[in-house]
Amino acid sequence: MRRSLLASIAGLVWLAGCRGPAPIEPAPAAPARTATARAGTVQRPATVTATSTAPATVTTTALSLEAAIEHALRHSPDLEAAAARVAQAQADRVAARSAFFPQLLGRVSYARTNQPAQAFGMIVGQRRFRPTVDVNRRSATQNVRPEIVAMVSLFRGLADLRGLEAAERMLAARRLERTAAELLLSDAVAQAYYGALAAAERKRVAEQAVETVARELELARVRRRHGAALEADVLSLEVRLAAARGEVLQAEAQLRTARAGLRRLLGWDPRQPLRLAPPASLSLPAPPPLEQALAAARRRRPEIEAARLRVEASGKQLAAARGARLPRIAAQASYGHDNDTLALSRRRDNWTVGLSLELDLFTGGRHAAAVAAARARLREARAAERGVRLAIEQQVRAAHAALSVALQRLAVARTAVRQADEALRLVQVRYRAGAAPVTRFLEAQLGWTNARFAELAARYAAARAASALEAAMGGENR
Repeated sequence: MRRSLLASIAGLVWLAGCRGPAPIEPAPAAPARTATARAGTVQRPATVTATSTAPATVTTTALSLEAAIEHALRHSPDLEAAAARVAQAQADRVAARSAFFPQLLGRVSYARTNQPAQAFGMIVGQRRFRPTVDVNRRSATQNVRPEIVAMVSLFRGLADLRGLEAAERMLAARRLERTAAELLLSDAVAQAYYGALAAAERKRVAEQAVETVARELELARVRRRHGAALEADVLSLEVRLAAARGEVLQAEAQLRTARAGLRRLLGWDPRQPLRLAPPASLSLPAPPPLEQALAAARRRRPEIEAARLRVEASGKQLAAARGARLPRIAAQASYGHDNDTLALSRRRDNWTVGLSLELDLFTGGRHAAAVAAARARLREARAAERGVRLAIEQQVRAAHAALSVALQRLAVARTAVRQADEALRLVQVRYRAGAAPVTRFLEAQLGWTNARFAELAARYAAARAASALEAAMGGENR
């Protein structure tokens, strides 16, 4: 009987030993982005690389990070709104430029009256006056006048010029804001992409933990049937197996949430399948010196230049509001035809040319209010520019610190993974030989799982921090 028991246990141990604790493969990561050395490009120091044993071949339906960013840039509603704002600014510039061109107006007017003075004017304008005409006894006189009127503004206190300059700066600012939106969207897609990869790998770690505990539970049940294991050992393994399965369910929920967020950024239907390409490596560059990162952000972030252009545009609008108080000079010309019917006659056409000078003497405070509003908008734009600079500096500092800490955590986590692998291997051998209690195995297995979770969390935290720092610096290396 004892020989049969020992033979059964030895056979199970041999089979389990052949399979061994399943190694955890690093999660698929985004392909390493290489930055070409150019003038003004931030050069990165040596990098820490996490390799993966994922298969190199990828199906055509799998989505890489670069493809995800490209798709999001083409289909994002936020970028569509930014493009619409650019189109609005272009239309505003065209409208501002139109003030420098002559304005042509075509119109047809009709009037009928029995008022003697007006009737007399109509008859004279129609060149039908005769000494025998008695306008006091006429029942009614009518006039039909088609005409073309041309007007051109000669001087409006430079308001038109300042308005055009403001419109041009607003257009440039809108274009830069669209570039900034593209940069932020690219980083958001990268964050969601790495989050989905991390969730997928966490699920794989949890599933492999379930497999490891399930094998040991199977072995413990066999040993219990032969009297070589306690019921408490089996119950402890069953409890740990239930906990491991709960971790799988939790990881599955996190994976669904991460994929839903990525689908939203891509503009995909929530029911559309999403597969992420398993890249071969994940490049985690060490951050450049902080001052170098800040200088790069000040030089490359489009929000800073857009804020500066908004300040200039507000200054031009203030100058335009002040110029509205000055005199206005305009030239006007008209060519028309007066007749009592719609019939045209070259003998009844006429033209008029002239100049006009206008000066607002009293507007009820309208000019003063316009100047005050423009001055307030200028103060707002200057404050917003300072706020943008401070916010960008804070983003760079936070991303720089996050990447530095994440890389340190990753180095510690990798050491912990190696130690946990070796500890689990040694404890597993002793436990199967009956030299270690099941509680020691459970501790080692839980430590192994937690070490794997910590390593993948640190790895993808570093990847997200690297993407955030790159975006905060202006994204030239993206």
